[in-house]
Amino acid sequence: MKSGRILIVDDDSDVLLSAELVLKKEFRRVATESDPRRLAAALRGEPFDVVLLDMNFSPGTTSGQEGVECLRTVEKLSPDTKVIFMTAHGGVETAVQAIKEGASDFVVKPWDNEKLVATVGATLRFSQAAQTVKDLETRQRELSRYMGAPM
Repeated sequence: MKSGRILIVDDDSDVLLSAELVLKKEFRRVATESDPRRLAAALRGEPFDVVLLDMNFSPGTTSGQEGVECLRTVEKLSPDTKVIFMTAHGGVETAVQAIKEGASDFVVKPWDNEKLVATVGATLRFSQAAQTVKDLETRQRELSRYMGAPM
């Protein structure tokens, strides 16, 4: 089992259950949220490495704007958390939009389970590597301050 804390946000309970069942076999913590209005509370409640985020929540909506608004919430409250968008309305244009908006990756529903695990795993590794770089940069600044300080 890989480390990692994953949050799945989708208004479809079947999608939440399916993704949770697939991902909980591979990752340490998998949480779900069906109401995007509770995303901020979930992020304040515990840290997540990856958020698997639906792009559309309102019936009949396919623009992806709801997901982009949720992405902004993640970026504001948990800037180190990586976001993977998911949608049933997939296409090259939607994928490009998702990446331009700041998502780390994109998954089309229904997904292939192995591909979902691989995508989340790769995004988690990227998140962990980015955190390691951040930690090393902090240590380097501290060491530079220490070395440069008069004795």
